[in-house]
Amino acid sequence: MVLSRNDHPYFTPHPLPVVVGPEGLSAFVREHGGALCLVETRAWPRFAAGVPTGWTATRLLDGEKSLFRISPPASAAAAPAPAGS
Repeated sequence: MVLSRNDHPYFTPHPLPVVVGPEGLSAFVREHGGALCLVETRAWPRFAAGVPTGWTATRLLDGEKSLFRISPPASAAAAPAPAGS
């Protein structure tokens, strides 16, 4: 996914979903059960508020850009998917 402050961060279309702001990050990870996010390191603090309470954001790579794994609480990750999912 692409974390952005606006819904058109690129001049051309691309296949990655664009997630706008911390509210968008929260909605995306709840819907998808987590995510890998590549973001400019200096921009991460603005998006960190979108990590749902109890979830973890683990930095996997660090530099000018950082890669984070957003994971649900262990109990939610181990729970079976609801019927019909």
